[in-house]
Amino acid sequence: TSRGPGTTLISASALGLSATTSVRVESEIPVLVSIAISPSSPSVALGQTLQLTARGTFSDGNQSDLTDSVEWVSSSDSVATVSSTGLLTTVAAGAIVIEARHMNPLVVGDMTIVVTGSQISGTGTREDPMVMSAPFTHQSNVDADTAIYYAIPVHPSGKYNIHLRGMTADLGLWVYGNDETYNISAPTCHSLNSGTEDEICSFQGASEGTLYLRVSGILSDDPSTYSLTVEPMPVEELSGTPLTVNHSTEVKEWLIYKLNVTPFETYNITVTGLDGDADLHVSDTDASFVSTLCQSEFTGELDESCNGIVPTTNELFIGIDATKSWIGTSYSLNVTQN
Repeated sequence: TSRGPGTTLISASALGLSATTSVRVESEIPVLVSIAISPSSPSVALGQTLQLTARGTFSDGNQSDLTDSVEWVSSSDSVATVSSTGLLTTVAAGAIVIEARHMNPLVVGDMTIVVTGSQISGTGTREDPMVMSAPFTHQSNVDADTAIYYAIPVHPSGKYNIHLRGMTADLGLWVYGNDETYNISAPTCHSLNSGTEDEICSFQGASEGTLYLRVSGILSDDPSTYSLTVEPMPVEELSGTPLTVNHSTEVKEWLIYKLNVTPFETYNITVTGLDGDADLHVSDTDASFVSTLCQSEFTGELDESCNGIVPTTNELFIGIDATKSWIGTSYSLNVTQN
């Protein structure tokens, strides 16, 4: 039953399954339904400025530049400030959320920005970890039976790839969300491949904004050099429908796609041909998937599907989450428009 103009999400669930669709109630006068900020999820170097743009999508599908008519808000003025015209000025290294708020009707768009810089502090011990802003690549070495510790400021909903490469002896990688004790028995992700094989963790869920890492030589009798890279997960641009993407993941990895779409049209998204466990997430806001239009999370090699998706923006973000799979998985991603 319609009550007033706007867009809402309708969800239904039964027997452990759920589905979500977007419903739009139209009025004679188009109303603002969403705001997208560009550039999307950028990194900016400390000391630099960045011009942000807010673009609104209305209930009739039309779009308009709202940069000068929204209220710009930074989650931390100690990291970056943003002017009334959307000009971002960096202050310190770290990760923040920038919001563009339209007050009548109340519609909010947000995005993550990482301010990059050099190492801030720390010697690498458990009590004094290296504090470094992502993205970064750090070359170092670790003795046998010892570890190097990192504390990395990140956005709470951001997703990051952590790669350990270039080892000369067997090392292990432990990743923690908001656990500064570095409890070796309770990591959020750990990668313990044998020998000098690369280690990888695709990470999400640092709800308090700090990611803790341990690079350990506990698996080796010899010291080792290494290269540690921490960077936001890349988003692959797709175009056109229908489309099919055949891909494969590494062990415990996310893959993220962005597809330009027509607002308020209906799309079907399926993931087939899985030979490992992978879940499907779909959002029309950003690649964090904190807010989703649909999630399909069957256990094992079952097909995943999100049908009847109705985006309210001109973008769809599609996430393939294989972090539950210890062997990685291949798959076919299919997107069609009704």
